[in-house]
Amino acid sequence: MTADPAAAPAPSDFVAPAAPLNAAPAVEGSPSAPSGAGAAAPPRDASLPGPAAPPAPPPRTLNASEVGYLEPPRVSYPSLSRRLGEQGRTLLRVRVDATGHPAEVLMASSSGFTRLDEAAVAAARRTRFRPYVEDGAARAVWVLMPFVFTLEESP
Repeated sequence: MTADPAAAPAPSDFVAPAAPLNAAPAVEGSPSAPSGAGAAAPPRDASLPGPAAPPAPPPRTLNASEVGYLEPPRVSYPSLSRRLGEQGRTLLRVRVDATGHPAEVLMASSSGFTRLDEAAVAAARRTRFRPYVEDGAARAVWVLMPFVFTLEESP
């Protein structure tokens, strides 16, 4: 029994043409893509959101003296570090939000002693800054905060 071509099902109203196997999609600005005034942009779907606003610039980095303190950092020298003679300098990067609160504390450089670094981080988190104002509006900024731990020798 052979199939009768006349008995084949009727084609549907719309048949999508098959894409060639080696065809790459057209890219804007490529030689195969239409460009210039002759190319029409596809209609935008009104239900989709429009183009996103450009991202806000990252916060500037300032020294702590450029921002000022409402509550200055109060660091306590860890007693065990004092007994062991640990000394060093910890430099922190603190993201200060528009209200003057430390929102994020990052270690820029370590003193080399965990106890000293932890004391510096705790002091930075308790610090309250004067909000940084630029163009009449309070803005978030990064502040560099150095903490120097030195033991003084008694005479």
